[in-house]
Amino acid sequence: PYGERVAEMIQADLAQVGVKVEIKVLTADEIKKGIAAGEQQLVLQGWTTTNADPDDFLYRQFVCKGDTPAENNIARWCNADFQKLVYEGKTRHENVDRQSYYEEAQRVFSKETPWIPLAHGMVITPMRKKVANFVVSPFARNSFMEVDVSK
Repeated sequence: PYGERVAEMIQADLAQVGVKVEIKVLTADEIKKGIAAGEQQLVLQGWTTTNADPDDFLYRQFVCKGDTPAENNIARWCNADFQKLVYEGKTRHENVDRQSYYEEAQRVFSKETPWIPLAHGMVITPMRKKVANFVVSPFARNSFMEVDVSK
């Protein structure tokens, strides 16, 4: 949640190895325009998935059209092996069939590291002991259909 402070910490770490970094705090629109134009050398940005499917991250964030990164591919990274594996995983219907493709795609991703994940968010929902059958949605779409509150 403290992107500017994280950027300062990265800047300090990189300075220790002789890399000078200028921090620019931009609006979301400025970031989007700069990314689309390929102006960035390094971007610190938050992102969250909209569903629990691996292709929402792997496909949407790293897909290429031929050898050209698609709009969501802010890393501007294209790897034919990765893309083929993710596409194969995306087109399978059974999770057991999809898993091996996504696992192999992650191995390819890890070797080249187009992104460096720094942190992940946690959803914390306090509740009283009287509440039963409530399941926290990681996507902030909580359903209360099965919830029961004892008296």
